[in-house]
Amino acid sequence: MKKRRTNAARDLFAVKQEGRMMTVTPQRQAGLQIDKGLARQLFNRIVSLVLRSPLHGLAGLSRVAMLLTYTGVRSGRRYTLPLAYIRAGDTVITFALFTNTVWWKNLRGGAPVTLRLEGQDWPGMATVITDPEAVTAGLLAFHAANPAMSSRGYYAVPRLPDGSVDVAALPVLAPSRVMVQIQLRPA
Repeated sequence: MKKRRTNAARDLFAVKQEGRMMTVTPQRQAGLQIDKGLARQLFNRIVSLVLRSPLHGLAGLSRVAMLLTYTGVRSGRRYTLPLAYIRAGDTVITFALFTNTVWWKNLRGGAPVTLRLEGQDWPGMATVITDPEAVTAGLLAFHAANPAMSSRGYYAVPRLPDGSVDVAALPVLAPSRVMVQIQLRPA
C-alpha cells in the first residue's frame, strides 16, 4: 500500500527549476517569496550595466561601486562582478566572505585584474589578505570612508547601540572576511 504524503511533505518537496534545485514552500507557490540568488544576480547585472554606461555617476554609484574583472584559474574564463570599494591613491580595497564566496580564491598568490572605476578601466594586481589584523584595519578604513555601505553584507562593521564602531568585536569578525587589495597600474 502506498503512503499518502502529508501536507507538509507535499509543500516542501524539491523541484528542478532553471537548472537549480529549489525547495518549494507554500509562500513560494503563492509567489510571495523571491529566490535570493536570482535577486542577487539581477541586482548585479543592473549595477554592472549602470557602471559601464555614461550614467555611472548617477547618485554617486561609481564612487562606492566598481567592476572587478578577473580570470578563473581553472576555467580560464573571464568573470566580472560589482563590488563596493575604497580607494587611496593607487590602492583599492574590497572585501569578500571567507566561506560563502569563491571568486577571491582566483586571486591568491597575486593575479592581474581589470577594474572599472568611475567610468575608466584600470589594470591592476590583486592580492588576497587574510591576516585578521590587516582585515580589521581595512574594515575600519572602509567604515571611515563609507559609513552607509559598512552597515550591509560582508562590508558590515559591528556597531554599539550609540552607532559607533564596536572595535572589540572586529577581531572576532575579521577571520570570516578576506580583504582584496588591488595595486593599480597606469593604463
